[in-house]
Amino acid sequence: MVKKIAAILLGSAALTPHVASAQDAANPNGLSDIVVTAQRREQNLQDVPISVQALGGAKLESQQIRSISDIATTVPNLNVRPGSGRSDIASIVIRGVGPADTQVTQDPSVALYQDGVYIGTSFGAGFEAPDLARVEVLRGPQGTLYGRNATGGAINLISNSPELGAFRYRLEGSVGNYENRRGVAMLNVPLGDQFAIRGAYSRIKRDGWIKNTGIGEDFAKKDRENARVALRFRPSSNFTADYAFDYSESHDTNVLLQPDAGPAVAGGTFQSPFSAPSAVPGGFIQTFGQTTYSQGFPASGRVKSVNSLIPIPAISTKVWGHTGTLEWQAADNLTIKSITGYRILHNLGTGTNIPASLVSIVTRFSPTTAGLATGTIVNNIGPNRYLIDETLRYRNFSQELQAIGSAELGSLDLEYVGGLYFFDDKGHNTTATENFGTGAGPLTRAGTDINNQSIAAFTELTFTPQSADKLHVTLGARVSNDKRQATRFNENSFSFAALGGFTAVDCANPNFFNAFAAAGIDRTNPANCNGVVQGAEYSDTRRNFSPALTVAYDVSADLNLYAKVVKGYKSHGTSSRSANPTNFANGFSPERILSYEVGAKGTAFDRRVRFNFAGFYMDYKGYQASVQTGGTAADRDFIAINGNKIYGVEGDFTVALVQGLTFSANGALLHPELGDDSKAVLRDTGQTFIERFINVMPYTPKRSYNLSLDFNREVGTDAVFDAHVGYSYRSESHTSPNASDDRTLRNSKLLDANIGITRKGIEGIGEVSLRLWGRNLTNRANEVGGFGPALAVFGVNGAITHDEPRTYGLTMIFRN
Repeated sequence: MVKKIAAILLGSAALTPHVASAQDAANPNGLSDIVVTAQRREQNLQDVPISVQALGGAKLESQQIRSISDIATTVPNLNVRPGSGRSDIASIVIRGVGPADTQVTQDPSVALYQDGVYIGTSFGAGFEAPDLARVEVLRGPQGTLYGRNATGGAINLISNSPELGAFRYRLEGSVGNYENRRGVAMLNVPLGDQFAIRGAYSRIKRDGWIKNTGIGEDFAKKDRENARVALRFRPSSNFTADYAFDYSESHDTNVLLQPDAGPAVAGGTFQSPFSAPSAVPGGFIQTFGQTTYSQGFPASGRVKSVNSLIPIPAISTKVWGHTGTLEWQAADNLTIKSITGYRILHNLGTGTNIPASLVSIVTRFSPTTAGLATGTIVNNIGPNRYLIDETLRYRNFSQELQAIGSAELGSLDLEYVGGLYFFDDKGHNTTATENFGTGAGPLTRAGTDINNQSIAAFTELTFTPQSADKLHVTLGARVSNDKRQATRFNENSFSFAALGGFTAVDCANPNFFNAFAAAGIDRTNPANCNGVVQGAEYSDTRRNFSPALTVAYDVSADLNLYAKVVKGYKSHGTSSRSANPTNFANGFSPERILSYEVGAKGTAFDRRVRFNFAGFYMDYKGYQASVQTGGTAADRDFIAINGNKIYGVEGDFTVALVQGLTFSANGALLHPELGDDSKAVLRDTGQTFIERFINVMPYTPKRSYNLSLDFNREVGTDAVFDAHVGYSYRSESHTSPNASDDRTLRNSKLLDANIGITRKGIEGIGEVSLRLWGRNLTNRANEVGGFGPALAVFGVNGAITHDEPRTYGLTMIFRN
């Protein structure tokens, strides 16, 4: 590593220019406009009546933003975490609205779009895009233009398009600590006057930052490939056809789920009773879950190494995407657009709760008369490696038609967007579980098939009176029809197994011991164990109408005000982790949000200051909470929590202090309130359990802000020097609304910095830039996820996942 860094430093010596100053003759001290397409047309960010934060290509590069999770460190009220510690899963929360669990049968709460195509699932959404032009984060429900599953907001990833008539290239290489290596190559080639092709490829490898001294690979290792090939055909000035193919493949390992403070943190063995004492001749017997740890863990902070007793493999995720876009300018004031998307996802992953432990089911004898010694083991099943192997095959197809234009309606000017949308997705998810006491025996299996379709029509109409052209009234509406179907079997659930009669595998499953006895079933009788695996069915169709009203007023050329009310909804469904066929067949209802928002956007002091502020209140119904319904924390169903309220304020402020020096501050205050205090939950055993809730939404800090200082100055006539320092803060948050699952995450603090120098006008090359960067420079052990008391059976109070430690490195870029 030292030799690599030294080589790049020596190679950069020729880049050092003579220092001088230069100014932008057009607007040397002002802030440039930011163009977004949040409303499906190009607009100045300050004219869009939506709370939007946009990150352009220069900012993405300077701040080393590569993936969705990186964006969260710069946008308040946005939280992105790896689902279940898996970096290939992006679980996104905006303004407190996000998924309580990550499942293929439950849709995301924040709509993620890549070049106009809806991604559709959180699985595989942790990819890195090698050729992004910008990212737009839309906060608040986007129920009209973006439709279902945008109750929290939407994120648009916009790639660079092929350039006609221009040859472009870009080569990037990075090295850093933990043997971090990253390479990117981009090539844009014109093919005559009407065609152009653009290709980009990236390769990332990094060692894990938690050493595994036991079985398998290190934790948090990265191994990724990403590619994109785009073709543009423009036969005339009013018609453009674009096609893009993208591919991503990752073989990352899980982030460690580190045991939290508890009786077994020091290592050793912990016992948890699985049954009450039962009388037998001469005494009593009692069954325990016995957890044995290979090491101890600190009460706080991240560990540097773990002696894993369970194999830690890489998680394999492959995604293929196709995007076709046709754009026809039918008239000066009318554009017709077609966006077609097709995506395939293949995923194979292995997860575990606590890798440094093994679990056995132990039955011990306690005498009342002379005989066996107290504590004699009369039965021992295990040791078990609590391990879940999960596979997912998923694909979706989408087609959207848009009409975008303007017209005059008497004394009114009209701008409009309207369209039709179709979405179809199918998937097959299977899990194989080594559960308590199965030891080296057969795995118990479960699986879920999904088949969903959605059809929608939408419009947004903006009216501007010609006699009062500062007033803009926008009416929006979306009508949706969603059909969802699923089938599930689950050999690890007593009530699921009873659907088709018990199989030999069911009868041998130690989780069913007490259930068989309670039901009066003799599991040793072959006649009771010759059933067949049978599944449960779910099918439901729902319709939705989501209207919106926005009133905007241009106080002046530098100040815009707006007020809006909008409805949004998240689709219904069922649980791919269900442990009860009744719960699975009933499924869960849609979430619905009614949001009120007011905002102000403007510039001041000759465009040296830019500000955006918004205040909002949301009435949130049917929050889809994930609750345990089976023998383990992985057995989940969804129930609705009603009466929820979320309100807050957010804003950003940017000022050009002097030429080339910019200060930015953005922040948010959020107050989420959960409605119901408790709900009755039907368990796998057929019994009803009361689930109690805390009064907050998960992964929702009440205070968050970002501060940054950016410097960019031409030095001499052929070079640019730039620097960035950023600090982000997130107050404490919670991991679950359920008291039985919740673990409080302490506040998060993150300091990043980088400096770069770019030499221009190099003959035969173009320009070369060198950047030294560092993230989490204080090496703070920020907490990003975890579980609470549900893991008490393992002898710990909970478990926690941490964000990356301090990382740093050098990046060199060649381009024209």
